[in-house]
Amino acid sequence: VRLADWADEHSIATVAYLVIDVEGYEPLVIEGMGLEEEANRRRFALFQFELGGTWAERDPRRPFAWNQEQAAEFLEWAGYRLFLIGATEYLQVRPDFFRGDAGAVWDSGFGRYVQ
Repeated sequence: VRLADWADEHSIATVAYLVIDVEGYEPLVIEGMGLEEEANRRRFALFQFELGGTWAERDPRRPFAWNQEQAAEFLEWAGYRLFLIGATEYLQVRPDFFRGDAGAVWDSGFGRYVQ
């Protein structure tokens, strides 16, 4: 069941904050949010997710896998602004941020910013 359809069935017009933590299947949840539609972008205005290496990347049942840059491109296209979350601050990023060696900034996910 797509998240957008489930929200429709339960008459959920607005979600204040959504945390997506499904061990590597985040792209499927994001796809199921139906963000191509303006109403769903308003419904899911703020959400948190991770796209790092997980066991799900090796799952043969997984139909596709976005890397961080591809996910950022889609979400930017849909009108979202993206941030890495730090202990005391946020770092706004663009899709091309994920092309280079950003290890100095995120330190494998355990440094200044969590990715």
